[in-house]
Amino acid sequence: MWDVWIASKQGRTESTKAGYIAAWKHIQPVFGNTACWKIE
Repeated sequence: MWDVWIASKQGRTESTKAGYIAAWKHIQPVFGNTACWKIE
């Protein structure tokens, strides 16, 4: 069960990452480059 969940999670990694990047590009102009909001 866990390896199925992990594989599914890994399969979604790229689209999830793209979603986070798109969201960050949307909010970044609001927050600017404040250190506490910086995503590594």
